[in-house]
Amino acid sequence: MVVACAGSSLASPDVTSTGASRPRQNGAAIRGLRQRRGWKVSELARRVQVSRSHLSNVEGGRLPASIELLHRIATELSVPVAELLATDDEPDRAAS
Repeated sequence: MVVACAGSSLASPDVTSTGASRPRQNGAAIRGLRQRRGWKVSELARRVQVSRSHLSNVEGGRLPASIELLHRIATELSVPVAELLATDDEPDRAAS
């Protein structure tokens, strides 16, 4: 059972007050970097030890990635974790 307190929101945790979807942005960054390497979802999933469906849900913004998973993904993609973390102030690096 989920109980909301006054002033709280039942909105999903991936939506900020500005409406930006961080997991969706982070997932797009992961997807772009993975695709640039020519890897299928299943290849990166195997390398970071998660199921293909889990990684697909992370890339699609349906599930947030844990810090641990972001670290494993960054290591496999040879990028700093910060490159996977989208912010409202920075353009999406994976799209460039």
